[in-house]
Amino acid sequence: MWRNALGTRRPFPPHLSWSFLSPGCFTAVVPSIPFYLQRLSAPPSFMGLVVSAYSVGQIIGSTCIAGWLNDKLDSKTLLTLTSTSGIVATLFYVIGANHWFVLLSRWLTGVSAGWEFTTELSFIASNTSAKERTVFLSSVTAVNLVGFILGPALSTLLSMLNFEFMGLEINEYTGPGWLLVVLFVADFTMIRVFFKESTSSLSDERSKLLMNGEKEKHYGTIDTDKEIDRVDRQVVTEQRIPSLLVVGGLIFIQFSLMCVWSVIETIASILAGDLFGWHIHECNVLFIWGGVASLLAYVSFVFASKRMEDRLLIAYAIVACIFGLLMMIAWSSSLPLPSYLSRFVAGYLIVNMGFMTGRPVTFSLYSKLTPEKSQGAYLGYMVAGGSFARATGPFVAVFVYYHIGKGRNTLVLFGSIATIMMTCLAVMLTLWSSLIPASDKEKSSGGKVSSHHSEGLSMHVDRANDNVTK
Repeated sequence: MWRNALGTRRPFPPHLSWSFLSPGCFTAVVPSIPFYLQRLSAPPSFMGLVVSAYSVGQIIGSTCIAGWLNDKLDSKTLLTLTSTSGIVATLFYVIGANHWFVLLSRWLTGVSAGWEFTTELSFIASNTSAKERTVFLSSVTAVNLVGFILGPALSTLLSMLNFEFMGLEINEYTGPGWLLVVLFVADFTMIRVFFKESTSSLSDERSKLLMNGEKEKHYGTIDTDKEIDRVDRQVVTEQRIPSLLVVGGLIFIQFSLMCVWSVIETIASILAGDLFGWHIHECNVLFIWGGVASLLAYVSFVFASKRMEDRLLIAYAIVACIFGLLMMIAWSSSLPLPSYLSRFVAGYLIVNMGFMTGRPVTFSLYSKLTPEKSQGAYLGYMVAGGSFARATGPFVAVFVYYHIGKGRNTLVLFGSIATIMMTCLAVMLTLWSSLIPASDKEKSSGGKVSSHHSEGLSMHVDRANDNVTK
């Protein structure tokens, strides 16, 4: 964390490297894993287990380990441990003697990535104001997308290598693994050299203000403590608890979007290899274009969110996913359709765009419709639903692909997911009138509802902030 000449905190290399690692660790190796496992004589169904292991590791790392240690150790120590565990995990990937080492490596890499990302978010939340946090989280999202693109791009370059150094093979199969070793070593170096623990958090600064400024407790004729408490109680009273149908519906939509993405990312390389004769290089290129499509969707979403309702954006994302999935089905050759290769690639890109639009907007709408005081619990339910989809989706994808006869496997796999997304669209239409946040309703009515309470609270918070900066 560092400050510029104006005293505003800005992201520094260590903070951005964390954001790059999580998606980079996933997309750098996923295109080549099926071919690597085949070389290690793993059974075809083992692919689903390997991809799921990474997601399960992320869940464990971000909840159990991070939740247990983040209050016991300082951030620099935690990040040093995560990067060290990442180095060890990726070494298992490149020097392992069989496919079980690959499974162990992907699980440990997921643990490390999930633990590090959670530590990053915790550090940012405790050391930034709301305004500064917007800058940091925007940077996190942007670098995440860069990781999705550069992961397979760098792997493509390494897939061209084929040599042996000190008994260690560096080729198209192990190259992506060595890339992760280099990334984790670079991450470790930046943490040890550049990262500096904050001497005091934002909450500490506010606490000192309150301790040293009891005499400033009253501004004019207003007792700020009593006024803020009164406004806070009234806001909580006025904010309605969303219905179980609304909460469950949005969680189902998020689960479905994550299921679509996990299935597509798992099966794309396998299907392209079987039907088109593609190898690691071609699959990496496909993933690169998928990342570019996601980036374009994210930029479009940023602009569209200022002009369109969240529920419209979610509906667009669902329709895009349905359309893309239908394009990826190998329909009968008797139908007057473009070649399956062109339809598969176009459908893959469209699904990526739909996912990248729908996932953040669903989170945004969900947070607007749930009580502010209970955001942690409510968002936990949604994250759990998405994590469950990421852990189970690869199993289902691989099972259906290999146990349904060729010619029908794409119809069953992509058709069933498209049916789930059609169900999501039906849920959206059923709950349509309930998917309007209270803030949007107030805007449409001229903002007359409880505006004087908001202005009063804002005045007191602004004055408190002024004293902190002074």
